Amino acid sequence: MLKKSWMLSIFLGIFNDVTYSLPLNSTLAVVEENADRISFYNPDTGTRQGSLKLAFLPHEIAVAQDGKTAYVSNFGIRDYDSGSGVPGVSISVIDLPNQVEKYRLFTFESLENKAYSDIDSAPHGVKLRPPFEKQLYVNVEKGGKIIVFDVDTKTIVKKIEVSPHTHNLIFSKDGKTLWLMAGKDGVIRIDPDSGVITGSLTLPSAVRGLKYTPDNRSLMVSAVNQIVFIDPETLAIKKQWNNLNLGPILYSDITPDQKYVLAPAPFDHQVAVIDVGSGHVIKRLVTGLNPINVLVNPDGQYAYVSNATDKHLSKIDLHTFEFTSIPTHAGPNGLAFIPEFTSSIHKKLRMGVALPLTGKEGSKGREMLRGYEYWKSTVIKGGGLLIGNQVYDPDIVYLDTESNQDKLKRLTHELLTQYRVQVLLSTYGMDTYNLEKEIADAQHIILTPSPGEEMVWNPDHTARGYDYFVTTNLYEKGYVSQYNFKPSSLSALASAIGLKFQNACQIANTLDYQTITTLLNEGDFHLFYP
Repeated sequence: MLKKSWMLSIFLGIFNDVTYSLPLNSTLAVVEENADRISFYNPDTGTRQGSLKLAFLPHEIAVAQDGKTAYVSNFGIRDYDSGSGVPGVSISVIDLPNQVEKYRLFTFESLENKAYSDIDSAPHGVKLRPPFEKQLYVNVEKGGKIIVFDVDTKTIVKKIEVSPHTHNLIFSKDGKTLWLMAGKDGVIRIDPDSGVITGSLTLPSAVRGLKYTPDNRSLMVSAVNQIVFIDPETLAIKKQWNNLNLGPILYSDITPDQKYVLAPAPFDHQVAVIDVGSGHVIKRLVTGLNPINVLVNPDGQYAYVSNATDKHLSKIDLHTFEFTSIPTHAGPNGLAFIPEFTSSIHKKLRMGVALPLTGKEGSKGREMLRGYEYWKSTVIKGGGLLIGNQVYDPDIVYLDTESNQDKLKRLTHELLTQYRVQVLLSTYGMDTYNLEKEIADAQHIILTPSPGEEMVWNPDHTARGYDYFVTTNLYEKGYVSQYNFKPSSLSALASAIGLKFQNACQIANTLDYQTITTLLNEGDFHLFYP
């Protein structure tokens, strides 16, 4: 794992429409759609410096001005006009100094118990509202809304109805104007407080790229075979190039000196370098399969290109227009510069439980074991548990009671004395759990809540979980993918117990026995099960 090296800020990093102060040495964060990941690369050497597993088909990224937090939209589908995939319902919140997914924001209200197909979903564009960055604006493409989150309370505070073709959004520098990139509905200007439309401009083809020029005097719009510059005040077209001999152009970028535009044309598998003075294409670079996004580095020396159906970025020298490849996971998409990191050390969080793994109740214990392991593996893929400023990797010790309740106390004491576990996970059966609880209470050791009684496992599509799984149906799909057979209610209960502990740690930001125990007993975590 990696930790930020705080250095003097001496030049600027550009992320879409907002300018950030960055240290001398920066890192390139890459959202890798087809690998369900975000990874971190040295932009000079191409060395991968870390990687986290996120939800299905993540796309876009927003980075806070202090460089400590990133927000990644888990879109869940391939493109705004594509039905391929399952619409996502979350935004991953990443602690960048520690490279950990801290938690997720969700686009629906869990207490409404709606079917997954009926909730607002497919979050795509993500932007922090300047200048204070207290709100995160996210467009959801299934539901046709902008959802506004309070980043401190992690709650939805506003919903704004917008064009169903909205695919992304950007703010003006002062945060008083919000621009929508609305496909065939063009560019739409709205008041971010009231949601009132204050202007719009349509083009003959769908708008697929939108950003301010470095001097903030124009908006640069990308569409089919054209780049258009418009006045943000009047929406008048100031400059238009429509003879580029290209198909759809997506997220173009412009050099800091405003001399060149780099226009990615995915269906042509090329990036066109356009001279701003003449409007002529001076170079066509076949960078890879489906280039969709260009990010020019802060000093204007290089540009980085996401080749969306390939496994590499392209790094373009803006003096020679020659390019090299940086290997990535599959499907690089969203890009952002973030501060450089130096390595930090993870600690093991030793957890343990005595379960009936053999004997007459052995199948029950093994189901719980797999449920705990499924939760653990998901946490580790996301970078671990961040508690305080320390990252922990859950490490679970399992001892076998052989379905003999009389062995519970001895084995639990063994977990505490020999294995030095810090957290006891819940065992199977109420009577056995009560014995475990006696020991935990006496020793002031954290014990997770009782799993309750085994139930009939009947997965459904109700969206109730603010967690990795959201529905019992999606839990089952992931479980089958990992273990190659179906879960039981005990598997799901064990995974939910892990989630309860994880959420309690996130809220408390400590492993203090009393604090965690109180939260586990009183907290309402809105989980996928039961």
